[in-house]
Amino acid sequence: MPKTWELKSEEGISMERYISASGIQQLYSKNSGIDMDKLIKNNIFPLDILHEAIEGEVNAINTMTEVAKNMALVIVEKISTLYFGWQNSLGFFDFQKKIEKANHRFLKTKFDKIIIGQRIGDLFKESIGTGILLDQLYDYIYLLINELESSDFKNHYLEKDKFNSELIKFSRLREAPALGAAIDAYHKNRRFY
Repeated sequence: MPKTWELKSEEGISMERYISASGIQQLYSKNSGIDMDKLIKNNIFPLDILHEAIEGEVNAINTMTEVAKNMALVIVEKISTLYFGWQNSLGFFDFQKKIEKANHRFLKTKFDKIIIGQRIGDLFKESIGTGILLDQLYDYIYLLINELESSDFKNHYLEKDKFNSELIKFSRLREAPALGAAIDAYHKNRRFY
């Protein structure tokens, strides 16, 4: 399963730019014309940008829309890779990176939960009921999944004319990245013994 920072956006940049706290600040900086140093100095972080979007500030809305769209692309990339195998729909930020095998032993498997964790999870959770970010994420995921062929896949992730929002969960587990890195290192090192 490719890591988010390895995947490339339509603009040719790492998808991490769209779903990391510092990346969201950089997007807002680009959209608003406010220098990153000034954002940091004035303590304007993703949660503040979300609140600006909720209040109707256009640059903040555009930033949150970009975040939702690209988070949807990452989620659909991962759930479709699990079910269909690697499709290379996003491609890699590092053009030399290749997936050696498109298929894996877990084909036709579906996730029971999709976890959005830590500060980004907090950001999405904060947006519940606002029509910004989380609702946009659900809409984008629905559109992307609806384009796919498998009715079994669609039936699991979609309900009626929307994404099954019950699948998305939020986690504050701060140890998750360390656990993921340790598991990844274990599996990579196991090949050498």
